Amino acid sequence: MHKFRERAFLILADIVALNLGLFLMYWFRFRSGVAPTVADLSPVSYLVPALWITIYWLIIFAFNGLYKTSWDVSRIDEALSLFKAITLGVLVMAVATLDLSDPFPISRLVVFGYWLTLLVLLNIFRLSLRGVEKHFQSRGYGRRRAVIVGVAERGELLLGELCEYRALGYDILGFVDDDPAKADKEILGKRVLCSTADLPRLIRDQSIEEVLIAISSTSHQAILRIMSLCIGTKVVFRIVPDLYDIVSGHKTSQVYGFPLIRLFPEPMDMGQRFLKRFFDIVFSLIFLVVFSPLWVLVAVAIRLNTRGPVLFRQQRIGKGARQFVLYKYRSMIEDAEKETGPVWAQKGDRRVTGVGRVLRRARLDEIPQLINVLKGEMSLVGPRPERPYFVSKLMQEIPLYSRRLNVKPGLTGWAQTRHNYDASIDDVREKVRYDLYYIENMSLSLDLKILARTILVTLTGSGAH
Repeated sequence: MHKFRERAFLILADIVALNLGLFLMYWFRFRSGVAPTVADLSPVSYLVPALWITIYWLIIFAFNGLYKTSWDVSRIDEALSLFKAITLGVLVMAVATLDLSDPFPISRLVVFGYWLTLLVLLNIFRLSLRGVEKHFQSRGYGRRRAVIVGVAERGELLLGELCEYRALGYDILGFVDDDPAKADKEILGKRVLCSTADLPRLIRDQSIEEVLIAISSTSHQAILRIMSLCIGTKVVFRIVPDLYDIVSGHKTSQVYGFPLIRLFPEPMDMGQRFLKRFFDIVFSLIFLVVFSPLWVLVAVAIRLNTRGPVLFRQQRIGKGARQFVLYKYRSMIEDAEKETGPVWAQKGDRRVTGVGRVLRRARLDEIPQLINVLKGEMSLVGPRPERPYFVSKLMQEIPLYSRRLNVKPGLTGWAQTRHNYDASIDDVREKVRYDLYYIENMSLSLDLKILARTILVTLTGSGAH
């Protein structure tokens, strides 16, 4: 809830600064006497444009990630982001309102003055707001609830730093550790709350927002186990790095000189996520409507080829480990897994029908999943969703498989353009490497690249059984 309040106050501060800047520009242009006024703009008629201009700026800022609420964003980085967003926004406004017939250079002076005024005001308002936030956080308001995994020298040192610098806004509830000998140990009034196996329950019951891992970053299996246990929660993971992590180029957040690495940060800001969702909806609607005669023909062909429903429905696991019903054109005989139970399709699988073989080669059997995209259960691009049976199995066998569940599954993905259908655990293990690469490098440009490769794979018929 405090994140919502923080973002709301940030937007409110921007609205005040934006309108103050617009008022100063209005006064300079129409009231100061510096510029020759041909047509005065009354204060009443000024209000409506001010509303639209404010909305315009809020959209620009959102698309540039200026409403992230992460505490570890450097104030210098925030100022640079503001500089880029304001410069872009003012340039767009200047081009849109350019009057080449006006020989008086006051318009350029107004544009420069508006740009400089916004730059100064927004930085002042934001810095003041951050100062107020730190003031209240140091007194216990709006703090982030967190636990430290590991009662050892690192854990003790981290707790000491966080307790000394309360303005960081951490409320450390205690430790998580699997060593029974440390169960009664108390450090600065904080005790061991539970073992790592009970960490998901603790996160839910105590509304934990961050898990600070203070065990060796070389303890890969332990860290992976902790993260796998917490799949489905919205908790942020940070790790106290080794010296090797720092010198090898991992990006760290400095806690008053004490470095922390955020594991798996969100690569796409709010603006990019909005555009991704917008593109998902528009593309899906257009593709379903424009090619609707083809989808009718496919349905008729399936019906005439074998008995059974045209659409195949199956439970899959989506973002946050939530289940949803996935739609496909049926490409196999009815009740294909009646005798075998859940199995992956094999090359030359006899369960695949004649029409189904053509659909799978052209990947047209996946088209009904555009309905899932429109419902928001999937995206056009992302890791492919898997069945609950296989997800529980693969999470135990493949490190970081659960990381795939932190993003929406996709109709296509980086792995699908690089690899065949899953036929074994080795195929899935190989695909996870591609999926993790996509998750760590998500961007609109990468999505477009994957969609282009998908079209190529569809036209050539490669990668199908």
